Amino acid sequence: MSEAPQLQARSVTDIIDAAFSLYRRNFALFAGVVAVLGVPQTLITMLVAAVTPHPAPILPAGSGPSSRYFTEYLSTAATSSAASGADGLIGVLFGAIITLALARAIAARYLGEPVTVLGAYRSLGFRPVGRLILAGIFAVVAGGLALAILIGVGILVIVVLNQVALAAAVIFGIVYFLALFALIIYVSISVVFLPQVIALAGGGPVRSFPRSWLLIRGYWWRVFGCVLLLSLITSILTGIVGTILIFAIAFGSPVLAAAISGVVGILLQPIQLTGMTLLYFDQRIRKEGFDLELALAANPV
Repeated sequence: MSEAPQLQARSVTDIIDAAFSLYRRNFALFAGVVAVLGVPQTLITMLVAAVTPHPAPILPAGSGPSSRYFTEYLSTAATSSAASGADGLIGVLFGAIITLALARAIAARYLGEPVTVLGAYRSLGFRPVGRLILAGIFAVVAGGLALAILIGVGILVIVVLNQVALAAAVIFGIVYFLALFALIIYVSISVVFLPQVIALAGGGPVRSFPRSWLLIRGYWWRVFGCVLLLSLITSILTGIVGTILIFAIAFGSPVLAAAISGVVGILLQPIQLTGMTLLYFDQRIRKEGFDLELALAANPV
């Protein structure tokens, strides 16, 4: 058991540095947590890649519904779609479980608490996994509906303005959709702590949204900068092996590409989540006095 850190508010660069330090010290643990389900998921993806035709079948010109080519094309397309769909569903389920277990392992090590790979999974239960999946479904449905309405309103206004003045319609369209893009980024950052809230604070699938929002309110730009920096660093690290993946695909080996992608995910996924979990704790210190709460718990009056 390591000593608990002296918790205090940190700068963005200090959070990034602490995240990499924690990642290096606990590499085997964090990679092990991801590998427990990441390896089976990669094997499933490799199997799907092996049975899926590459390149995708093309229906010959003039092939009617009664032709042999058309029947074979439908059969191959249906098999590929079913395999890809099953792989996607497994990926969502495994991804949710990995995220929650990894968040708990990261939090435990950051707070100086003992944890093992299996212990991180055993601490979960079914409820947090269901909550995270439901939260994701809610975000997709509600966000998609709101986005569809906003896009529809924008297009309607552009059509009306176009009847009056083309220049006005063009200017409005540019400004409106830039504002819509900014709104999407703002909302996405505001709910970025959903996995941490659900895994570490026991938040529900709907109540976790305002909880994340409140933690970020007043510090949006700071959180945005940290998320952007973490994403850039992770993308650069991923890009180092990206050429290998590109060559694997180029030489007609989608199975090898899936294997490489899985290995990269196991090695690099903990970096992003470690940074986000430390940022989550930092926001709790700033907004809720989490450091004082832990101090009082350790030394009750």
